[in-house]
Amino acid sequence: METLKPKDLRKSMKWLLEIATCPICLNTLHSDTVQCVNGHPICVECQQDLEICPTCRNPFSNVRPTGFIHQVIQSLPHPCRYPDCTYFVKTNDNHERFCGYKPTECKHCNWRGPGRGIVAHLQIVHHQLLPVKQRQKQWGEQFNHREECSVFFPILVKGEFFWGEMKNDLQNDKLTAVVHHVPNGKTGSIYFSHVLLKLNKESYTASLKLNLSPTADPYKDNCIAIPTSLLHKFTDENKLFYRLFVTKNKWESFKNILEIWIDDMKKLIHLK
Repeated sequence: METLKPKDLRKSMKWLLEIATCPICLNTLHSDTVQCVNGHPICVECQQDLEICPTCRNPFSNVRPTGFIHQVIQSLPHPCRYPDCTYFVKTNDNHERFCGYKPTECKHCNWRGPGRGIVAHLQIVHHQLLPVKQRQKQWGEQFNHREECSVFFPILVKGEFFWGEMKNDLQNDKLTAVVHHVPNGKTGSIYFSHVLLKLNKESYTASLKLNLSPTADPYKDNCIAIPTSLLHKFTDENKLFYRLFVTKNKWESFKNILEIWIDDMKKLIHLK
């Protein structure tokens, strides 16, 4: 028996994938599938507004594809749904949840593009938002703890990108420090978020192990809440001084906080 050559296998796989692709949305077919009288399959959602098959121009059939056909379709690897991604998704593979081509949005403009492109966008359009080293921040020109307000800023750590969000939540009487992860592929690393409020001799710190699952709710799983009643200690002339940062391990958090204390000591020595 003659063995199949790799190019023949690739050709057969390509043909099978074409058969298992909806001609309208171009996604791999799933369990909700209908077919025309000639057997051409199409998604139920895509067929709703059609009267004839887009492939052969014949009417649709009332006969649904068999369970066996569905099993064959589901067992085939299919191209990732996101444009420009060349990855083939296998059965039970959650690649698409972490795909770097998954669309995301810029928090500072109307830009929308792949998650893997957000850093390049910021470097070109919002370069002032990407400090070489994250230092203590000042919340705008004026901060009023009696007003609802929020601010977003980028955080880049070891190749992983996050949006940091500080939000004054009047309804729940708290200041929240939220971290939003923008995936660019799967990561097996563990990250922690840390918030630091410091003014003169007063300081407040809190840390949280981040949940990087795409199904995580940042406002529940990656949120540090600070009681509003504490904010007056860290507000000077209506300016709130804070720091929200992300580290790959807990030791780095202590290192970052220590750097702030050293900076403060240098300032005091300089003033003297």
